[in-house]
Amino acid sequence: MTGKKHILLAEDAEQTRLTFSIVLKKAGYEVTAVEDGVAALSEIMKKKDGPDKVNLLITDVWMDRLNGLELMDQLTKLELRIPMLAMTGFGDKDLVLELMRRGCTEYIEKPFEGVELLKCVAKLFEKAEHDQKQA
Repeated sequence: MTGKKHILLAEDAEQTRLTFSIVLKKAGYEVTAVEDGVAALSEIMKKKDGPDKVNLLITDVWMDRLNGLELMDQLTKLELRIPMLAMTGFGDKDLVLELMRRGCTEYIEKPFEGVELLKCVAKLFEKAEHDQKQA
């Protein structure tokens, strides 16, 4: 591990996954990109105790094979606390409340620009560092 923050990106749309991966890598983050929640959970479990553990999960809410909400539930059951950013093109007040109830740290509505994604990621890392100092 190079000391970079490691982001796991779970997004079922291939072009969106590729675009966000490039944006995040250009900003200096280590990125692992997967197509669904099953693959995301597998990556988190493989790396949870290693030097390249996942520092932030960015997940689409609506995916086949373990959607974002189900992924959050699995992480809670496993007592894995990872800052999470949910992405959705179908956001409403009830969904946002449900995301927060399930442990999601922040959400962003599609479509959005790379700059917005990077601002959100930076904000989440700042919050996580602040919370660690308070603990």
